[in-house]
Amino acid sequence: MAISSELLRRLQAEAERIEEDCTYNNFGHYEAAKRWEMIEHTVGLPILILSAATAFTTFPLPAVATGLTVATFLLALTSLYLRPAEKAAAHYRFGGKFKDLRAKARRYRDIELLRSDISEDDLVKELNDLLEDKRILSELGIPLPDFAYKRAKEMIRKHLAEYDRDRAVS
Repeated sequence: MAISSELLRRLQAEAERIEEDCTYNNFGHYEAAKRWEMIEHTVGLPILILSAATAFTTFPLPAVATGLTVATFLLALTSLYLRPAEKAAAHYRFGGKFKDLRAKARRYRDIELLRSDISEDDLVKELNDLLEDKRILSELGIPLPDFAYKRAKEMIRKHLAEYDRDRAVS
């Protein structure tokens, strides 16, 4: 059964929009995760160093040890409040989910839409399923920070989101 060319064009266009949204979210969440990892190291390493320094100065320099303890405590509270490792993990997780959805949308556009044994109704249902998956990810996910979106946009503009194979075909 042949699918109308107008419907095919519109299905392809919507699949491309899903791919594009997922590409921005995939790259953006990975950028946000990197930032949170950097914060984790920026706060965590001083906690480690100050804790060790406190242990070695407790008896010979109690006043210094007290100051180091207060600084360590404040950094630990900051880490506890910000939870950078947890936020980095969440961004990596959602970045991966958007990457998977992007791959599904690409397969749909490049393969499923070209099959002649699938009805128009089934193709529309598949597209609606992809849109629903994207909606759920967007609603359940964590917001993408502005800096991460801008960095993702810059990376995509530099063609870092393309496969070498696709670049050769274009």
